[in-house]
Amino acid sequence: MMQFDEVRQLLSQKRKIVLTNHNNPDGDAMGSALALYHFFMKMGHEVNVVVPTQYHESLHWLPGNDTVIVAENSLQMAIDLVNEAEVVFSLDYNGLDRISFVGNAIESCSAVKIMIDHHLQPDEFVDYALHNTQSSSTVELVYEFILMLDQEALIDVDIATCIYTGLISDTGRFKHALFTRRPFEIAAELYDKGIDPGEISRQIFDSFREKELRFNCYCISEKMTMLPEQNTAYITIEQSDMDRFGIDYKTFESGALLAQGMSIRGIKLLVLFIERGGPVKISFRSRGDVNVRDFANAHFDGGGHKNASGGRSNVNVSATVERFLSLLPELNESLQMV
Repeated sequence: MMQFDEVRQLLSQKRKIVLTNHNNPDGDAMGSALALYHFFMKMGHEVNVVVPTQYHESLHWLPGNDTVIVAENSLQMAIDLVNEAEVVFSLDYNGLDRISFVGNAIESCSAVKIMIDHHLQPDEFVDYALHNTQSSSTVELVYEFILMLDQEALIDVDIATCIYTGLISDTGRFKHALFTRRPFEIAAELYDKGIDPGEISRQIFDSFREKELRFNCYCISEKMTMLPEQNTAYITIEQSDMDRFGIDYKTFESGALLAQGMSIRGIKLLVLFIERGGPVKISFRSRGDVNVRDFANAHFDGGGHKNASGGRSNVNVSATVERFLSLLPELNESLQMV
């Protein structure tokens, strides 16, 4: 593994850099990639952002979004850029299986590979990793990376906006459990760079189409099952549900739906199961001491944060829910705590 001084030396000269993130990138993934895009451009590098798949419109306003290359739409271009790169950054993911077809190109390319991530159990495919599971988000580590390079002076309002976007996205506007005070300190420092926190929040959380809101209401009304004795609820979404409302899974932003479910009085655990023509996607949200990160990691090939995690299942929705219910007693003690 490289040492950071070697990374510093590597980036002290003009390089061809490709910034990548995971499938269906969220605010943290896009915020990380675009923050580093602006930063490295200011350093004089040749920079491209390559994302595997499309992402929700609520992130299209981010500065630099018009430069992003979506691999599923321009696959050969994406592969060529990775193959030509001198440095490839893996942002907000810790395994090449999370970026579908782009992963093969990264695995075989000759570029120096650098990971910045905060998820559990990273795979060993990079030359240098800035990895910390105690960090609130990948953008928090991106911010620290810039400071480690002694380049804080390059952080302008565009870079700060991208970082703040990822920060409030991955912390649920600071509602999820945080390990340190550092995210709040970073938010204050970004404010001093000239960001507009209210406008950023509105762009991310208040910019959904009518059909998306109707779909979310339908899911709460018709697809949610309550388990009051365990302070738990779960929502199942099948492809036919999405088709009914014209919802495209690739750009579906589940955060608002999860937030609605978690706003129900007494709910300490909410689980969302989505059928998507492959492995069932599972999203977990919780409160307090209900550790869904370890639960997802142990049983559903997942991970994330203590109170906000994801997973997947290779059986259908019904069988996945049945398995989840059989495992739920493991969380009973923390679910019953007041």
